Amino acid sequence: MKSLKLKVRVLRKALQLGKRAALSVLGTAMTVILLICILVCGLYIVYNIETAMTSSGCFTESLWYQVYQNFVNATQTVFTLLPVAIIVIVSAFMLSVLFGWLRAGSGGGR
Repeated sequence: MKSLKLKVRVLRKALQLGKRAALSVLGTAMTVILLICILVCGLYIVYNIETAMTSSGCFTESLWYQVYQNFVNATQTVFTLLPVAIIVIVSAFMLSVLFGWLRAGSGGGR
């Protein structure tokens, strides 16, 4: 009888952990999708700003040209670092999942 109760308790705990893991993965996926949407919308806005600025005549002689050029250079730098940022975020998520498993396995879970 004790063995059956223990099995039921272990199965309930496994289901709870499965639900938590599913919610965690779902939250991460939603965050990634949201970031991608923001990035695409931002690129669209930047493209339209660039088109509007360069289509107006004599833009390179304006005082705002240096500000615009710095913005374009910063945007280019961000896109070269974007794959590194994605790798770091995925690694941090994997480490948090691993530490969660270790904590739950050592009896330190909820």
